[in-house]
Amino acid sequence: MDCVPYKFCEEVIGSLDMTKSNWEDDAKELSGLWRIAAEKYAENLCILEIAVWKDQGKWQCNIERNWEMPEDMKLPKSMGELLAMDRRFIRIGEVIFGRDADRPINGTVITISNKELVEKLIPFLNAQSFSSCTHRYTMQAICQLQSSIHDVLWPTLRRLLGSSQRRTTPDSTFWCLVKGCTGHTQKK
Repeated sequence: MDCVPYKFCEEVIGSLDMTKSNWEDDAKELSGLWRIAAEKYAENLCILEIAVWKDQGKWQCNIERNWEMPEDMKLPKSMGELLAMDRRFIRIGEVIFGRDADRPINGTVITISNKELVEKLIPFLNAQSFSSCTHRYTMQAICQLQSSIHDVLWPTLRRLLGSSQRRTTPDSTFWCLVKGCTGHTQKK
């Protein structure tokens, strides 16, 4: 398998859903181009946590580093910087829709427009999230999101939020994605 092009090795390594510590350990077991690609991936991997909420009629986006990332990691300071990051190495480890009052705001907070939310951030989160990405959300945030985005994008967001087996909701509610945000029920 060491006779394949490096680009192929890099693409395969990048498509696997592994964290930095997984790759640092597993790279030792590989040889040749596979090892080089795994080491490069481990070195460049950037895992972010994203929180989105509405405050005084404006969307806020908090971008934080994942606990596994170095404390001095440079965080993007704008939507443009976030989207310009090398997508081969960026992964989203947690997505929070809604403001968790118990959780301090760390990292970078940027104000984004409805258009940036719909056309840039949600598709980005959908494409870059780990399959094991944790999603947390409040009913208020889901209703705000649903009323802010058009029907074309809502199924994409629903797939993003519905894909995680590790979903949690701070307000202990299920949500049934029905237009107008009706049909959610309390957990029993």
